[in-house]
Amino acid sequence: ALLELLKNPTAQQPLRDEFNKVAQGRDLTGKDYNRLPQSQAAFKEALRMHPTVFMSTREVKNTVEVGGIQMEPHDIIRMDLRKLHSDPANFENPGEFKPSRFEKNKFPQAFMPFGTGPRVCLGINMAMYEGAIMLSQIFNRVDLKPDALPTGDEYYFTTRPKGPLSVTVSKRLPPA
Repeated sequence: ALLELLKNPTAQQPLRDEFNKVAQGRDLTGKDYNRLPQSQAAFKEALRMHPTVFMSTREVKNTVEVGGIQMEPHDIIRMDLRKLHSDPANFENPGEFKPSRFEKNKFPQAFMPFGTGPRVCLGINMAMYEGAIMLSQIFNRVDLKPDALPTGDEYYFTTRPKGPLSVTVSKRLPPA
């Protein structure tokens, strides 16, 4: 999320404005989460573009045909979440960082960075709370200027940036 916000500096101001409106000079708490839709949307958009777990697997239980392909019990199906999240049929202009795409539909069906159904990640709520509050707080305490940005993503068990991320950090002045 920090990487995408560094690459898209105009997306930082809505987070600052939202923080100032909600915090009013105090630290944010988990109770403020529902009052941070801009921060939530920015965090979700970053997860769409860079899902932490990029591949999901399932075992077929019953014979089924999907898209002309016959699947039998015990077949293993792999879903590439990167492709799902970057499919223009699901997300218009998928290469663009557009947090606004999550304003009306908070969790579209094609958005699965935590999986879905009975096997959804147990940490989804904690991650969403911490991610939104963290982004809001960071962009109100400091200004970040990128010096070097990663050149892509590396895929191991989880996704991580490829290459160095170097930023200059300066303290922000309180709003007037």
